[in-house]
Amino acid sequence: MASQGQEQRWRQAVWYYVPSVFVMIGLLLAWQLAVDFWQVKEYILPSPRAALQTLSQSNYSGAPISSPRCTRCSAPSRSRRCWAWFSRW
Repeated sequence: MASQGQEQRWRQAVWYYVPSVFVMIGLLLAWQLAVDFWQVKEYILPSPRAALQTLSQSNYSGAPISSPRCTRCSAPSRSRRCWAWFSRW
């Protein structure tokens, strides 16, 4: 069971952050409205809605990402273990 003092601290902590949350929501709303009103091209300044839609989409092929390997020693290319890349210069 939570004591009275602990409950009061939680309430104070929540009310401390509420104005910041409202300011952030207001800024995102103003950003969205400004982009829509002035019809800014998406490649110049994407709207928050477009940014969230892009984040929710998976844009990878599913192939594992691998770093290029050195043909001489099979160490990761340009790693400290392999100096073969340096000899090309």
